[in-house]
Amino acid sequence: SPETMVTDVLLSMNRAESDNLLGDQCKIPDIPLQQQDLEERCAFWAMVENNNKYEVIFQLRGPNTMEAMRYNFLTMAPATCIDIQMVSIMCHVLNREELPRFQRDVYCVPPEILTRMFDTYGTNYLDKKTKLPHRLELLKDHADYMGLLDRDKLKSHSALFAPVVYSNHWWLYVLDVDNKEFYIIDSVHGINPNQQRAKLHRFACNILNQIRVWAGAKSILKKGTISLQLRCVDVPKQPNPYDCGV
Repeated sequence: SPETMVTDVLLSMNRAESDNLLGDQCKIPDIPLQQQDLEERCAFWAMVENNNKYEVIFQLRGPNTMEAMRYNFLTMAPATCIDIQMVSIMCHVLNREELPRFQRDVYCVPPEILTRMFDTYGTNYLDKKTKLPHRLELLKDHADYMGLLDRDKLKSHSALFAPVVYSNHWWLYVLDVDNKEFYIIDSVHGINPNQQRAKLHRFACNILNQIRVWAGAKSILKKGTISLQLRCVDVPKQPNPYDCGV
């Protein structure tokens, strides 16, 4: 539920606060963790609309400081498409959590790069001269987006989880590096994506491979190919336009 998602993020923020990762402007409510109505209190505090939407709720310290405002949390309300900033924050929080799986195996790629590449090129991503997908280096402000990434984890981890939003719909890519497999988890298009959607998926696989190569890893694509084979996972269909992945 949206309340649970808000709670998870706020509790992660509290853990980050204790680790001195939050900026000076952070304004996290003092909420007893054992309180039964924790979810409702967190949701009300973060999402009530008569508060200042542009109030900075917290800053996450790191190589690139990230801010979240109240209006970012408002996008977690029911019947709303979640804001990209919130998903990016969740990726960064998971990557910093002291959980064996995320410290050893799984790296969450923040959604900004894939989303920006999709918005810039869409399905027309082949360079007319090279006949290859456009390079990340050509993306405006690409250095800022690449600065969000952890080179060491991109090289060492065996799986990349990459959420992306396009045309107000979220779905997830999973790149299995060890087995060289590429999975698509999409609660709208399912196991039978149309031709245009399949082109986006191949582009995404190529982008994630470019990101790993940028980090110093070896390419997992065979010479002359732009993507691994697409493997669409059979997942339940969402019942409405906004519960992506639910």
